[in-house]
Amino acid sequence: MTSEGEVEVMGPATSSQLSETAAALEGAGAECVLIDGAFGRRAFASARVADGIVLSVGLAAGASAETAMESARSAVGLIRLQGSPPGRPIRGVVGALTDEALSRQPPLSGSTLLAEDFAAIFLSGEMRRTLAQRDVMLAVERPAHLLAVTANATAPGREPVSARKFFDGLIEALPGVALVDLAADLCHSP
Repeated sequence: MTSEGEVEVMGPATSSQLSETAAALEGAGAECVLIDGAFGRRAFASARVADGIVLSVGLAAGASAETAMESARSAVGLIRLQGSPPGRPIRGVVGALTDEALSRQPPLSGSTLLAEDFAAIFLSGEMRRTLAQRDVMLAVERPAHLLAVTANATAPGREPVSARKFFDGLIEALPGVALVDLAADLCHSP
């Protein structure tokens, strides 16, 4: 560059490109590679790419603190999916698991739907409740590792809520999960 200007850093666009980039960084001597993303780009956090996940939950995750808690509970439930339990019929899922796919080919009651990892599951809350009522379990071939959840009691354009109240709500909503709020200096270790 010969004059001042803005630089916008662009990263890999696919999970395979991100895996290659992380491997190249490790090959060059990096001991820890941190990947920043959003839940909408959750393929970057899948077990195919990341060894561990720190999920950030903010007030922006819902229209209210209560809906943000429900979004957090749903996200953590997906991230913490494990392998298929023994003794249940298994239906393997290739590609994305969606409401539409299950509407076309409903699973049998008492069965397990096995996806590659949590990043391949795109089910509405209503569909997940319907599956639970029919005793249909979700499982993954590659479980992810949730390290912790960070809390942020603010949202753009909205009044913040009490950091302590938001944090306590997450403790209740996410039992067994390590939680931190760096701005409010709060920490919970299960």
